[in-house]
Order: sequence, then C-alpha cells, then structure tokens
Amino acid sequence: MSNDNAPGDALGPPIAALKLLSGGIEALVRVTGDIPPTPPPTSPTIPHMRGFAKEKADIVRVHSERSLLRLQQQAQAQDQAAAAAAAAAAAKASTTTSPFFSPQAPIDGVKLRHTPTSPRRRPRPLSPTAITRKFYSKAPPPISIEDYLLRMHRFCPMSTAVYLATSLYIFRLAVDERAIPVTRRNCHRLLLAGLRVAMKALEDLSYPHAKVARVGGVSEVELARLEISFCFLAGFELVVGRRRCGGIGRTCGTGRR
Repeated sequence: MSNDNAPGDALGPPIAALKLLSGGIEALVRVTGDIPPTPPPTSPTIPHMRGFAKEKADIVRVHSERSLLRLQQQAQAQDQAAAAAAAAAAAKASTTTSPFFSPQAPIDGVKLRHTPTSPRRRPRPLSPTAITRKFYSKAPPPISIEDYLLRMHRFCPMSTAVYLATSLYIFRLAVDERAIPVTRRNCHRLLLAGLRVAMKALEDLSYPHAKVARVGGVSEVELARLEISFCFLAGFELVVGRRRCGGIGRTCGTGRR
C-alpha cells in the first residue's frame, strides 16, 4: 500500500511512530487544557449600541417597507428566472454528458448533493473558527489517545510515514500556526482526519471510506467533513518529504541512525 516515492517503513517500525504520535498529542493536550470552541457571537461587539441599532432598524422598516417588498419581489423573480435557465442548461448538458460519468456517483462512498444556486448569490468564505468548531465533541471520548490509535492500527494498519506526517500536520497547526488548540474534545477527530489525509497524500492505495469511518467511530458524512476541514486548515500543504520524516524518526528513535 505504500508509495515508492513516499517515505515508508524504512524510517522505522510503525508502532514506534504511533507511540511517538500518541505521546506528542498527549503532551499538547496536557499543555492546552480544556478550551471550549469559540461560540458564534450573540451580542453586538460595540457596547451601549443595542438601543441605537433597534431604533435605526425600526426607522428603516417603517419608511422603506414598500421599497423592501418591491425589491424582494424583483429578487424572487430574478432567482426564478436564473433557476429556470440553470435547469435548462443542466438538461442540455445531461444529453451530452459521457455515459461513464454521473454527477450523482458517490465519491469515497459519500454521495454529494448538487444544489443549483443563482449567479447573483456568491457563497461566503468559511471562517477558520467555523472550521475548527467541526472537530469538537460535546464531551471527551471515553477512550485514550493511545488506545484510539492502536484501534486504528489494528483494523487499518498504516505505514510509519503516515503516522509521522500526521504528527507534522497537527504540530504545525497547533504550535507553529496556532490555528487550533488540541484538547481532549477534539484530539481524536484531529487524529482521524490527519491520518486519513496523510494516507491519501502518501500512499498509492487507501482503505475504503466506510471502513475508516466505522473504525474511527464516526459516520461517513462526518468523516468526509472532517477530512475537508483538515485540508482547509492545513492550507492543502500535505506533501511531506523523506528527509523531514527521517529527521523526526532519527530524533525520536524510530528511525535508523
């Protein structure tokens, strides 16, 4: 399953790299403590402006109710026209689409849903806070970090390079870039997503999506969301060279000196 061009088991035994990953994440958890995810803002950030904002909203609503209604009707009409045009274009494209490709075909066991949108409505970029919130559980999982990794290795054995790359990913996000704190409530999902991403980045073949989700204790849709969120947090910088992995292995005793 390993790639010839990727750093492989020549770096050392996979169990040693797994122990290294487990100990590093455990150290990060102890240093960080329990930090809850940042909740969405529910109150205005500027103090003593609540009454002013309400008064301004009342004035706008009273004086421009008819204008807003007219604009809303125009927007609805434009959206309906754009939806009809998009449906016509999709119907035309479906007649020329290759029979070997189907937009509804599942990818990695996950069926993607295509929702046509109006060209007037552009998707808003997802904030880093919203991405990091996807990794948090309501309560810490009742399994230790090492036992969780051993369970993953028992049913989905991975190479030394995958464990070392996952360690690099998470330490870069938590220590170098400070993009997400590693706590008891998010370390398991971070590990699962990191292992899945590293496996795809470094290996020629990977385990089926449904099997990884079942062993990791999440649904297939949730695993797909965690994987995508992890890629966005890492900025899609997922390639790890042999020299860097070898340096970690030699430093921590998992490689050959």
